[in-house]
Amino acid sequence: MPRIISCLLVAIALLATSCSDSGGNDAGPIVIGASLPLTGERAQPGTETKRGYQLWADMINEKGGLLGRRVELKITDNASDKKRAVAAYQRLITQDKVDLLLGTQSSSLNIPASEVAERNQKLYICPSCASPDMFSRGFKHIFFSQPAVATHQADLFAQFIASIPAEDRPKTAAYPAQDNPFAKPVVESVRQLLEAIGIKTVYRKEYPEEFTDFDTMAAEIRDKHPDLIAQGAVFDDGVDLAKSLMKVGYNPKVLF
Repeated sequence: MPRIISCLLVAIALLATSCSDSGGNDAGPIVIGASLPLTGERAQPGTETKRGYQLWADMINEKGGLLGRRVELKITDNASDKKRAVAAYQRLITQDKVDLLLGTQSSSLNIPASEVAERNQKLYICPSCASPDMFSRGFKHIFFSQPAVATHQADLFAQFIASIPAEDRPKTAAYPAQDNPFAKPVVESVRQLLEAIGIKTVYRKEYPEEFTDFDTMAAEIRDKHPDLIAQGAVFDDGVDLAKSLMKVGYNPKVLF
């Protein structure tokens, strides 16, 4: 939350300059738009993101708003669909005339949605866009409000594993990962870090977003007997693999 607030304050400062230059009416609210996956496969994190955005707005408004103006959120549902997300942000900019944008949930949705913001030179504050692909395009209007991009999300975990005495440390590892612009780089980075300290890879597999056969995957992993499993999961796939591991009777020493 502090990172989101600090990034919003920076963006609001730029917004203030913009409003001043354009002679905008400061009497009305500052309207902030977002399109979130409130239904569909990403509904759980999308709904929690909405709660976080609303909590921030309530806290700010209780203190008098921003620039002396009340914050008003306009949040729509993109049903976890990329095309709907793109269309929603286009409407927020061109029809609803929002002052700035908050990102959607998941890098796979944020990557195309942020293109709309950049094309329209609209500020896009994004707490859920840690894929390296977000930041390799030279965009100037994205504000990142997360502790680290995907390639560094697992650094502390790898450091923890490395801190375990060598004789007690996991010796082998499995790396199943969803083919997702956020999840896959997380697992790839942790694999490289753990291999560097001598942990042998015994299983690697990428699976599509629509993958459901986690019972078979769990059995494959069990047969390799890894001490550690690091899964690149989004949400439901992480829950499903954990359930399948229980079903096949496999309990690794470490599950990331």
